[in-house]
Amino acid sequence: MDNKTSEKLDKFTKIVMDDAAKMRDELLAGMDEEKAAVLKRKETEFLEEAYKKIQDSVNQSRRKDREKVLQAETEARHELLLLRERIIREVFTEVNDRLRAFRKTPEYQQWLLRKTKKAMAEAGSGVLVIWAAPEDVELIKAEFAGGQVTVEEETDKNFGGGVVVMNTEHHIAVDYSFRTLLADQKKDFLSHSGLSVD
Repeated sequence: MDNKTSEKLDKFTKIVMDDAAKMRDELLAGMDEEKAAVLKRKETEFLEEAYKKIQDSVNQSRRKDREKVLQAETEARHELLLLRERIIREVFTEVNDRLRAFRKTPEYQQWLLRKTKKAMAEAGSGVLVIWAAPEDVELIKAEFAGGQVTVEEETDKNFGGGVVVMNTEHHIAVDYSFRTLLADQKKDFLSHSGLSVD
């Protein structure tokens, strides 16, 4: 092989090798770009997944905190209700004791006769039935029974005293029993005592 041919072959080899090196460099650059894009995509996926896990954890923690607060509020409300019921029970036990003592006094008899007269007036004219506690029946009979007025024993043990008058013709009832008076007072007590639980 002569020199010229050898030179041409060397030139041609150099061109092919340069082209191959250039292609290799381009391929490597493309691979680097693709590798960088894949890494970037994976990094974004991992960050999104981590963010979601953090958010889920934060939401779960908030939910648990809300549940704890709600449970504490419920327990506190329950304790307040128990305390309120105990105070009401103690107050009205004392009131019942005082009413029982009051029923043994002459003042009670006067009060009972006044309330009976007032209830009869409020019930109106007609056939009247008066209900009273067994121990009060004779006093009321002596004062009001006769004609269109009958007196009967109230057997409900919660009646407590006082009187109920019923106009059977006009279906009008007037209730001055301790049972009803105490129930009304209990409502007033709750609304004015500051013991309401909202």
